[in-house]
Amino acid sequence: MKRILFCLFLASPLALFAQDLGSLSVEKIMRDPKWMGVSPSNFKWDENSKNIYFNWNPEKIEEDPMYQISFDKRKPLKVSDEIKKTLDKGTVIYTKDRTKVLFEHKGDLFIKTISTREEHAITNTLEREANPIFDKSESKVLFQRGDNLFSISISGGKLVQLSNFTRTKKRAERPIIQTGSMAQTGPDQ
Repeated sequence: MKRILFCLFLASPLALFAQDLGSLSVEKIMRDPKWMGVSPSNFKWDENSKNIYFNWNPEKIEEDPMYQISFDKRKPLKVSDEIKKTLDKGTVIYTKDRTKVLFEHKGDLFIKTISTREEHAITNTLEREANPIFDKSESKVLFQRGDNLFSISISGGKLVQLSNFTRTKKRAERPIIQTGSMAQTGPDQ
């Protein structure tokens, strides 16, 4: 009898612990973000590396709003629409000394001086310029327009076309050379 009471005494805390866990539910199995919380996503630094921007949805609303956090203010703050527009630069390319950035915005190329936050357009065309980079000396910007490569001087704005690729639907025909009874095409037959 003492053994049975001793075993029941040892088993009673286990039974209480098992009751504290509760029943197994779909929510516990799946651990969906709406039960567990939502992690931030789409992290971006600003050009001067002082602020981090990210999408986050702690209020569990339909869209993830953009937030900002900095070294000075460690509490996440919602970002205004004006700041969102300034962040829509795609990929930015820094100069070697990291004082300026080059970026494409709505098909045109811009350079921004980080310290003064001053931007100036390098191109302003109806065609889309893309994939900009600085040349080795950082005096020119190389970019793609259509299927061709271009170079533009930062100081003078001189534009130079570096390639001339064209798309044709039909190949050019080679001249037919008649010799004897057989017809041959072009010199590289």
